[in-house]
Amino acid sequence: MARIIDKFPTFTSFFNDYSANFLTDDEKKDKIVKTAHLVIARSVYYRYRERDYLGEENDFFGDIFSRINTDSVSFARSQKIFTNIIEPLKIKDKVLFVTEVKTEHSKSNEKTTETPQTTEQTNIPLVKGENLSSGTYGRAQILKQKKQELKTFERNTIKGRKVLNDDGTVTYKDTYDIETRKGEKNWLGRLINALQHIKFDVTEIVDSYWNLFNIYVSPPMGEFITLPSGKRKWIVLEDDEEEDFLPTSKKKKTTDTDDITWKEWVAICGKKGVTPTEENYYLECITRYRARKEKERAPAGSLTALAIDKQKELADGIIKGWETPKAIPDLDKFDNVMDKVIGFTEFKRKFKKYIVNLEDDVKKGKKTEQTIYVLLGPPGIGKSYICEILSEATGWYLINVDLGGRTDTGILEGVSPATKSAFAGRLCEGLAVAKQKTAIILLDEFEKVRDEGLENMLGNVLDIKKNKDFRDQFLSYRIDLSHCIIICTANYAKQVKDFVQDRATFVNIELYTYEQRENYVINTLKRKLAGDENTARYANQINKDFCKYIITEAWGLRQVNANIEEIVKSLKFYVLEEKRGKEKSIEDFTKPSKIETTPTRFNMVYKNGQEINLNRIRTASKVEDEITKKEKIVTVWTELTWPDHKFSVEPKLSWTL
Repeated sequence: MARIIDKFPTFTSFFNDYSANFLTDDEKKDKIVKTAHLVIARSVYYRYRERDYLGEENDFFGDIFSRINTDSVSFARSQKIFTNIIEPLKIKDKVLFVTEVKTEHSKSNEKTTETPQTTEQTNIPLVKGENLSSGTYGRAQILKQKKQELKTFERNTIKGRKVLNDDGTVTYKDTYDIETRKGEKNWLGRLINALQHIKFDVTEIVDSYWNLFNIYVSPPMGEFITLPSGKRKWIVLEDDEEEDFLPTSKKKKTTDTDDITWKEWVAICGKKGVTPTEENYYLECITRYRARKEKERAPAGSLTALAIDKQKELADGIIKGWETPKAIPDLDKFDNVMDKVIGFTEFKRKFKKYIVNLEDDVKKGKKTEQTIYVLLGPPGIGKSYICEILSEATGWYLINVDLGGRTDTGILEGVSPATKSAFAGRLCEGLAVAKQKTAIILLDEFEKVRDEGLENMLGNVLDIKKNKDFRDQFLSYRIDLSHCIIICTANYAKQVKDFVQDRATFVNIELYTYEQRENYVINTLKRKLAGDENTARYANQINKDFCKYIITEAWGLRQVNANIEEIVKSLKFYVLEEKRGKEKSIEDFTKPSKIETTPTRFNMVYKNGQEINLNRIRTASKVEDEITKKEKIVTVWTELTWPDHKFSVEPKLSWTL
């Protein structure tokens, strides 16, 4: 195996070899074209220079140079379209919404010579014998007009201001008043919106080179920034290197409220006699951010003022969480809460192991290495439910982010206050509300994300080395996720992205056995019935034989819970109606007088006409039903072929009810 850096130790040598073979003299002189080639070539070089490439050296470099050239040409074409339209407009912020209107000045120095017309009028005498009845209409009474054209004169009009030329002649020029009006340039707004579609995603192109190397490429670390035009751009964060063609930045003086680097914080701690840590460094940074926001001013009630107030509120919550020592869950409480939940054996074991290690590390002043967990299991099996129980058992706040089918990054990073629809991301909002730096982040159905930008952002969240610098667009600052418990849920392992599989710990959520479902129904139904005075008398009636009507043939317990709720509500309904004298209550809900069976329901009918309807899920090709003449149902759930799913122990599902 060989690497790019072995042949080209610097980007300059890499680009010189590329340009010598693929750039013409005209392309080298064209600033836009050369910049496009530099951008693509540099991005590819720094991303893959340490990676082993596939194939022979000549074949590899011929292939990668050809692809860089093709992508650079497309990039340059898009850039030229954008530049050739935008640059002539010379858009400036202060004149973006200003319109200049020319108003014609009132006429001056006007001289007019008219061409007159005259009318000759003659009375015609009365002619005898002519009258109205003969059709002559009495012409003696009609005025005969004769139009007579006289001599024509030219009309000369002189308008404008008088100008004396160098040769002594006089000319007149039009005069205008320039009136400046403030108004929206609708045409310009439509043009800018159209130009936003002329885009070229460098990150996407660079990611496509992974198949030339012996690796799986994870999404690059980066962040979205909002440009002045409102367009959002993904910025890849890379190690800075001095190159002769890159501009150097000027060092800025810092104040007590400006951001500081780690080196500056170490120096400050040295003067104060304090040991610098990642925790007190971030607390100092977010405190300085809060101080900067306190100095910002905006008109009361304006959107900007409301955004600043919200940013200060978020910062206060985050600061409170970092000022508070990390909460260590009580192991006895953890065991008591978790033991009430049936199943989830592997989940309970892994998180108890994490808590025990966390407690020991905190006592020693160490930071526990963050672990990303992926819960695997079919829909409805209880992946989200067990995370809620974990939050109850540990006291850690649960931030539930449903990512199924999402296409917008705003759910994670929020939307910039520069837009009207601004809001904080769920992660930032959750940490501010929790006032804890150790919170549980549940990324539910994260494998169903349908947007590349959102996938890249998930890469940032799930990277334990870089998620301490996750940036929220609304807060306009970074939030540290490195102390959070990050849990993802997915249905099947093969749907999980490669970059997640490389950095996550998988936890199988095993299916409930029939005995576990039976115990769950009995315990849950007893608790719910006993908790209400109207249904308390029914609490001890439930038995294992009746459970077969409540348990449904599904992956999880959603329909089982629906049946339990139906029983509780129906029993309570008939009791309350009996008090009103309208209905009779049910004596024993486990002894219906008749059971009406359909492919999807069990309709329990009792002696006074009361009914309880329960869901019954059947898979026709896999379930055999036999209904005897006595209307007693005997159902045999044969062994099913389950979906392709990773289990630590393959479940045996040959149940006889």
